[in-house]
Amino acid sequence: MSLVFKMNRAVHPQRFKNAYLYGLLISTLMWFCSDDDNPVQMETTVVPEVTSLIAPSIIYNASPKKHTVSVKVTDPQGLEDIESVRYEIDKSGSATPSTQGELRDEGKAGDIIPNDGTYATQIDGSFAQNDSGKFNLSVTARDLSGNVSNVDTAVILVRSGTENLPPEISAVQLPKRVAVDSLFEFVMTADVSDPEGLSDVQKVTYQLFPPAHPNPTLTGQMLDNGQSGDTTAGDGTYSAELSTDLFTEAADYFFRFQAEDERGNKSPPKVASIRGFFIGNRAPVISNLVAPDTVRINPDQVTRILITIDVTDPQGLSDIDFVRFRSFLPNGNEASNSPFELSDDGNTVATGDEIAGDGTYSIVINLPPTGVQPGDFRFVFQAKDKSDAFSNVIEHIMTVVE
Repeated sequence: MSLVFKMNRAVHPQRFKNAYLYGLLISTLMWFCSDDDNPVQMETTVVPEVTSLIAPSIIYNASPKKHTVSVKVTDPQGLEDIESVRYEIDKSGSATPSTQGELRDEGKAGDIIPNDGTYATQIDGSFAQNDSGKFNLSVTARDLSGNVSNVDTAVILVRSGTENLPPEISAVQLPKRVAVDSLFEFVMTADVSDPEGLSDVQKVTYQLFPPAHPNPTLTGQMLDNGQSGDTTAGDGTYSAELSTDLFTEAADYFFRFQAEDERGNKSPPKVASIRGFFIGNRAPVISNLVAPDTVRINPDQVTRILITIDVTDPQGLSDIDFVRFRSFLPNGNEASNSPFELSDDGNTVATGDEIAGDGTYSIVINLPPTGVQPGDFRFVFQAKDKSDAFSNVIEHIMTVVE
């Protein structure tokens, strides 16, 4: 390779040197980029890659339990370039796969999040075909152009028989509603099974959670002995007999059921509820009155007084007809505009109530700068439900001073 400069006129020596070096640089670059002269080529990675293979270390060949196999897949052209992700399982020393299949990124069959690049499937011990020993799991990915990824592998130890699986509660039965103002016994049942047989079931327990209670207030055992509400011994239906005196409110009570085997394996819990209700109407109850004991009149502006009281009703707040108080002046006479009605409407401006429907009733009283008689004002609070049942009475004395 050479450079030839034809000079038709005088050239400055320095310029000639610069031109020579420039030409040499261009020739060198052309040599490196020449397919004929340069055996080293610049390559772009196009092959997908599989990493982070997760697989079970032990599987029992007679167990129906599903195990998740997952792998992380990347591709320089994006996940849309992935055609398939496949697995093979073969016994060590054998050239014939015991089973093969496909992993998918669809948010099911062991996959959690679809289209996130993690491909998964589920397998059980049936692939071993009653064989045992070490089996090799291999996973590869292929793109739309037919490029195959690296191989990620794991070893699975297959054991004969089944592992000790936990028991299962398939169904529970209990009354949907109980009258809390009537005393009687009722029965709860739970249908229990265990892969190792009912003899492996050590106990079946229940817990009672009353309304708004984060912790159980009662824990007990259910029996399959043909007694105490159980109809047939040893049939897998466990029973418990309880009394309605456990319930005091017209609300939902929750029961949590769980079975445990001899090795301490516990079933997934089952939860069911009972709605308590009253056969007869029960009167509302008022409590927790918040009102000032003393109020000083402001001669320059209106004095704003907020009064709140809590109200409950066994039939629910929807059964409340009104919550009121009667106001008696210092001279003993009832105020001309008495009674005053409290509200649970969430109107902080008009009534001073903060949260609608929470059972706290509120009222705002505005005392003008003049014209208010000083002394002791007596307030008498009471609520009434829609069946005309009146609540308890709460009295309060508010002293007005100038």
